[in-house]
Order: sequence, then structure tokens, then C-alpha cells
Amino acid sequence: MKVGIICLLWIACYALCCKAKLVQVIEICRHGDRSPLNTYPNDPKPYHLWPGGPGQLTAEGMRAHFELGRQLRRRYVDSGFLDQNLSVNEVKVVSSDTDRTLMSAYCQMAGLFPYETGPFISDLYPALPFYWQPVPIHSDILHNDSMIKVGANCPRHEQIVQQLRYSQDWIAKRNESWLLLQRVANLTGLEHIDLDDLGRVLDVWVCDRAHGIPVPNLDEELFRQVENLTAWLYLQSYGSKEVQQLLAGLILEDIVTSMLDRVSQKSTLKFILYSGHDTTIASVLSCLQAFEGYNPPYNSTILFELHRSDSVNVSENLIDYYVHVEYNHATISLDICDDPCPLTALIHYLNEFTLSDSQRNSLCAWRETKSFVDWNQLVSSWWPLLSIIVTLIVTFILGRYLYNRIVRKSQVRNEEESQGPLLS
Repeated sequence: MKVGIICLLWIACYALCCKAKLVQVIEICRHGDRSPLNTYPNDPKPYHLWPGGPGQLTAEGMRAHFELGRQLRRRYVDSGFLDQNLSVNEVKVVSSDTDRTLMSAYCQMAGLFPYETGPFISDLYPALPFYWQPVPIHSDILHNDSMIKVGANCPRHEQIVQQLRYSQDWIAKRNESWLLLQRVANLTGLEHIDLDDLGRVLDVWVCDRAHGIPVPNLDEELFRQVENLTAWLYLQSYGSKEVQQLLAGLILEDIVTSMLDRVSQKSTLKFILYSGHDTTIASVLSCLQAFEGYNPPYNSTILFELHRSDSVNVSENLIDYYVHVEYNHATISLDICDDPCPLTALIHYLNEFTLSDSQRNSLCAWRETKSFVDWNQLVSSWWPLLSIIVTLIVTFILGRYLYNRIVRKSQVRNEEESQGPLLS
């Protein structure tokens, strides 16, 4: 019933938007429910006891993405936007090279192009059992794991994270949260725990809750406190424009390019899926000023719908196009424009974050901090004068030592000899 209501809302939203002609849909999604990535000494179910091991898509995660695919089929296939059967000229699926994202993409495509839509050799002889339609999933570990698994292969981002851990805000928040950290340490059995450990602990609790695994001594108040503090940490982590660009620059560049290629008719792609992670969703939301700090739930989805004005049939003029953006069935309100947003305005805004591969490689290089560079330059420029000053100081100290040791001692001996022996 709940799924049916959501589908009706999606279809209603689609109908409203389709006063203009829909020409392309770009989806970014997070994988489905998975087993934990971490564990701790008092973990009631360590990750090695989960089916498949740590970080693997669960049966619940598979089903959820299959249902998501079915919703997308009702919205985009039943409406006539996409063909009933798969066309690789219209549909492209890209994933990070991670089991759970690849499997989520396959499951979602099984819902979008289900059984009985696949190819057949003859009317009574399908190419595959049940007329199953395989959908190619593209994964390039050298590129996609930087574009979709954001933060990968970026030393500069690692450096920023390390600098954050020594910032005044971080230290103040850690001191303020000391009692909470101690409580979490006692519950988990961890000897030492810092703010950035809370996200890993929370991940275990979320997985346990999703599968009905009770966590001893974990109440709702503690769970919310850790969740809220983790949200503060994520906001700090994604807050700067440099981080947003490093993390989301490649995927936003790919999205902008895809929309421009569709407008110019260089591309026939009508549906593009990026199967990624919570960090993929969070980084894009941050660029759109729509990230509130809380970890995007499993199956979270961002949709970019490119529409052409109903006043024209074919146009390569950007001003004839608009983009509707939504996150988990809710419209994202952008500061720069109303919904739907003119394509020109959206691209102008996103270009503040987009990066090519070469640009990202350059910006991701580890760099010396400004304070270190300034100190190094200061020492280099003042070194000759410092050498002279140090030499003079050493000479003065040595001279005083020799004076006290030789000259002053000789004077004292001469005075004693001139006075003669003391009388008793």
C-alpha cells in the first residue's frame, strides 16, 4: 500500500513536469541494505558472521532495488518515455567496482526491464529462460572508482580530513562530547574512541537494527545522540567548496556533459544510472546545498530530469530546456532558480564544482600546508643573518667561559698570594 502511494505521487509529479517533454533522466543511487563494514569487541554479531562477509548486499537490499526498478518502470516505461524492451542506445548503467553497487544495479535493472521483456529466438523459444533481459553494467576501476566512489585516489582529501581532526572546532566538539564518547567506549568495548570512530560504530548499529539484532545497553537516546553528533561531523567534512569539488567534481562533470550531448543530439541516451555509495549521494547533495549531515539511507536516489519546452519539437538551444531535481521523491529547491530550473542556470551553477580528470589529478595532489611553506621560506631567506647571530652568540658564550676559567682564576690566585696566610 505504501509503495503504491509513493508510485502514485511519482506519476503525479511526472505528469506535472511533463507539460514540457522529458528528454533525459539521470539517476544517482546508493546501494541497498548491506552487512556492516566494521565491528567492535562487544559486537553482538561480528561482520564475519554475516552471509557473504562484510559490506555485502543482503537479500533485503536486493529486493529493495528490484522494487525501485519497478517504480522507475511505471514512471518512465509505462508513460512511454522509455521503450518496453531494453535499448542500449537509450540506457546506460555505470557502477563503482564494488560488489554491493554492482549487484544493486543489476537488481534495479531487473525491475526496470523484468522477465518477459528479453529477446527471443522464436515466438516460443526465448533467448534466456523466462525471457530474461540482461543489462550491461559498466565499471572502470581506474575512472569510476574516482567518479562514483568519491574520495578514492585523492591524497589532498585525505590531508583535509587529517587537518580537520586537529581543528579548533573538532577539539572543542570532542571535549564537549567526552562523556558521550566514554559511554560509547564502554558499550562497544573499544579502549580508545574519537569523533571519527562514531560513524563506524553507528554503521554497525544501523545494520543491526535493520535486521532485528538487539544491541545490549543501546537505547534510543544514545542512538540519536550518536547519530546527531555524526551528522555534525559529516557537515564539517563536506562543508568546504574544495572538498565538494574534489568529491563530486567528476560525476557532476559527467552529468553536465551527458545533458549537453543530449541537447546537441550527439547522444541518444535517455536514461543513465550511477550506482554508488552514501558518499556519492552526500557529496552531490552538498554541492546542491541540500545535505543536512545525516547519512543517506540505503536506496537513496537523486534524479535529474531534463525537459524540453513544449513550444518546440527539436531544439539545440539551451534556453529551451529545464531540469527537475529530486531526492528520495522530494523536489530539491535550489537557491539559484525555481523548479524546474533553466538548464543554463543549472549548468552555470554546477560548473563551479565540475572537474575533468586532469584537473582533479592536479587538485588531488598532496600539498604542503601554508604554515609549513611560510616557515620554510622564512628560514631560507633569513638563514645568512641567523647564521651570523648564532655565531656571535656562541662566540660570546665561549669567551665568557674562557674568561671565567682562565683570567678570573688567575686574578683570584694573585690576590690570595698578596694577602699571605690567615692568622688563627
